[in-house]
Amino acid sequence: MERHNGGEGPIGNESYLALFRLDAVPEYNTSLKDLYSITNYTVFASDGGNAIFAFNRAGEVIEFDLIGLGPDEAIKHGDSFLSFLKLLP
Repeated sequence: MERHNGGEGPIGNESYLALFRLDAVPEYNTSLKDLYSITNYTVFASDGGNAIFAFNRAGEVIEFDLIGLGPDEAIKHGDSFLSFLKLLP
């Protein structure tokens, strides 16, 4: 992040990941809190579609679907950022 400050593109065999610029993270998180009542998470990326990825307070990566699913239906995608990357298809 220090060198590239965000970025996006294909990752793994079937996935796409858009990492947010560090200066955009606070504003994006405020918008999500207001629109979707997503709190206690730090959103850092999206799949380029309707899913966003966030860290919870334990450092786990959680996926939120912005179309049709509420925060209570979030999906855990790894115990850490590295495990999240390894689990991408």
